[in-house]
Amino acid sequence: MSLAMGFGFRKQYKANITGHRPRGLLSAGGTTTRPAVNPGREFYSALRRGEIPPGTRMESPPGRAFDRKRFMVRKQYPEFHKTMMEAETYPSASRRIKHQETHRSHLYRTGDHLYKIRKGDSVYSSLAIKERFARDALTLGRHWAGEVAVAVVPLLRQGDTYALGEEKLPGGEVVAYALQYVQLSDHYWLNRLLAAGKVTPTAMGRIARFLAEAHAGATLEDKGAEAGRPEYFGSLMEEMLYQCKKYVPVTVSQPMLEIIARPIIHFTEDARKLFARRQKRGRIVNGHGAFVPNHIFMKGREVHALSPLDGQPKYRILDAAGDVASLVNTLELAGAHDLIEIFIKRYMTAAKDRDLPRMLPAYRVMQAVRQGLMRSEWLTERPEDDPERKARIEEAGGYFNLAVMAARDIPKDF
Repeated sequence: MSLAMGFGFRKQYKANITGHRPRGLLSAGGTTTRPAVNPGREFYSALRRGEIPPGTRMESPPGRAFDRKRFMVRKQYPEFHKTMMEAETYPSASRRIKHQETHRSHLYRTGDHLYKIRKGDSVYSSLAIKERFARDALTLGRHWAGEVAVAVVPLLRQGDTYALGEEKLPGGEVVAYALQYVQLSDHYWLNRLLAAGKVTPTAMGRIARFLAEAHAGATLEDKGAEAGRPEYFGSLMEEMLYQCKKYVPVTVSQPMLEIIARPIIHFTEDARKLFARRQKRGRIVNGHGAFVPNHIFMKGREVHALSPLDGQPKYRILDAAGDVASLVNTLELAGAHDLIEIFIKRYMTAAKDRDLPRMLPAYRVMQAVRQGLMRSEWLTERPEDDPERKARIEEAGGYFNLAVMAARDIPKDF
């Protein structure tokens, strides 16, 4: 028996085989109501009874919002995805191409290299802006990862054909830019090493020295004059806390926001001399902006920091304490308390930064609030029944709790 699997037809089919009209069809009064039955359950029951040919798929009805529990849909990929999944697209590919989608990018791993293509949004709307940000990201990536950041490669289109690199499709139209990196082993990222209990005090010392040296080569003067002021820090915190109000009480509570805000207000008013002193000593840097374990690669004496924050420079051009705070917060949430003290002491020694303990708690609050806010914002992009939704809520709540604890450590005597 052949069935057209439209949603309305399924209802009519059920009416034919059961002898009654299900809710959701036109009634005598000409009105419609929500179906009382689960269409997915009815479909699979009919399939098991042999009333529907084996292999028939249940598709999402046109014009209705996607409901993961009721309908099966195929994942949507960009138009260039098929080309990027072919080994012939790349100069060298030592294994089957692997794809990973993140919140902001599509990643393609060839075995030799990784290609990162940023998703389009309101910030990266035009091709010229995409190219500019890609070039800036390459420069920033080379500062933090050296020769691991290889090049910016254009993605071209001609008709329905896509190609990576201008030499493969002369005369094609550039539609995107891919950042090319050397593909590093999956086994030596800091988050994996932490999970396996393989991070030693010596390793944390190497990471601390790496960060101090990277900061020493990224000090700012003109831009740092603004980013080093207490008013600038206070405005960033005020903006983030205002945005957090939208997620009360899902991921954060109003009392928590008040507990976070009060010490920050007093700190920005009372610690002016500390801000001025750190600015004078070159502590305002073009930092990493996302110095967290899953971006830190460490193999022996080799240390690299991948995926610096190439957008939103206001969260990257800050006091050096910002990058230190990012790693300390993630170590805290991972329960690696013994490594935190080692990392801070080694960084202070390598950077000769004696004021760090007085500035660090405020930046720990900032980074924790920022991470909690980011995860809260991701919730708005996911359907209510998304299986990852609960985990995102817990992650966001963990960061906001961390911000509350760090706020209590902000110094009060200046």
